[in-house]
Amino acid sequence: MNIHEYQAKAVLKEFGVPVSRGKVAFTPDEAETAAKELGGPLFVVKSQIHAGGRGKGKFKEPEAGDKGGVRLAKSVEEVKRFAEEMLSHTLVTAQTGPAGKQVNRVYVEDGSAIARDCGTAAARFWASWRPRPRPLPVRPASPTRRRRTRRSSGPRGGAARSLRSTARGRAGSPR
Repeated sequence: MNIHEYQAKAVLKEFGVPVSRGKVAFTPDEAETAAKELGGPLFVVKSQIHAGGRGKGKFKEPEAGDKGGVRLAKSVEEVKRFAEEMLSHTLVTAQTGPAGKQVNRVYVEDGSAIARDCGTAAARFWASWRPRPRPLPVRPASPTRRRRTRRSSGPRGGAARSLRSTARGRAGSPR
């Protein structure tokens, strides 16, 4: 399943997880409006593509600038300029390969003091969650050919029989 960062944050917010305020924008004007609504003084403009490493990525087009797909803006005007540079341009990251992916939307978010950047991921392997029958115990074969016996409630009333003899036929039959 591929979802963008702003979609994932909306889901997390529904379940009470604290997330930064932000708005998605498809045009530079929408990005400017979003920045005005958020208030500032610091904003983060993030390109929204289905790939990781957006901050370290580079745009193919020179007019997009030499910065990556995540940029720190200190004013509303800078938010609009960054959105103009990113939108409709191709971002190349380690996960996109050399072809890159076109940026069709940006996420304008309130800036915050970050002490450390951590990521998280979750995967669920259905095969490992299914109940399974218990495996049967395995007994190694004996290296020596011992005669093992077992009790039986057969016609002899509990007499010991050889396991090898039962494999051939009746217990106690002549060889």
